[in-house]
Amino acid sequence: MRALLTAIMEPTAAREDEFNDWYDLEHLPQMSSVPGIDSATRFIAVEGWPRYLAAYDLAEFSVLRSPAYRARTGSGFTPWSRRNLAAVRGWQRSTFIRQSPGDSILHGDCQALLVWLFRGTPDLRAAAESIAGGPGILQARAFGPGEESGEGAALLVESGALGPLPPLREVAACAALERHAALLQFSASYVRYSRGDPFGAFHGIESHGA
Repeated sequence: MRALLTAIMEPTAAREDEFNDWYDLEHLPQMSSVPGIDSATRFIAVEGWPRYLAAYDLAEFSVLRSPAYRARTGSGFTPWSRRNLAAVRGWQRSTFIRQSPGDSILHGDCQALLVWLFRGTPDLRAAAESIAGGPGILQARAFGPGEESGEGAALLVESGALGPLPPLREVAACAALERHAALLQFSASYVRYSRGDPFGAFHGIESHGA
């Protein structure tokens, strides 16, 4: 069954350039080379904190237990990885099991992303199906807890622009989500990270979505 790994974090202003160099030039290529990681994508928040999100679609949860993954994480982290991870704030690593839809990974045309993370084990499939039918929405994907203790559930809404995304904090605006609103733990709106000019890309996406 497909799974998802997410990592959110915020570098200090003094280390942001090095952080992005590390992520783009070392860490993301390393993660992308792990068999079973089918997509590895960086995003930057336009609303919400921490600002940086990396999302990894996994062919199955066991990828996170594979020798290739473990060789690049934890005790396998490079000195550059350790230097940058020691300096970030708000770091949170989360894992999830796919609930719906089907076998899809991050849509290739996704330029804007809304992420809702929930405590507990709410079933978000009905909400994903409801939101996915909206204009301008490429797909909405529901995830349940992964195989690690303390995990919750996640709903990812993907679009080609910010405009079509649902309101960030108005989970009650979706009838299928309303009963889970009290469980909302984290929410943020993102655009796909563009090396060298992330917010230039954002303004183009914002105009396109207006």
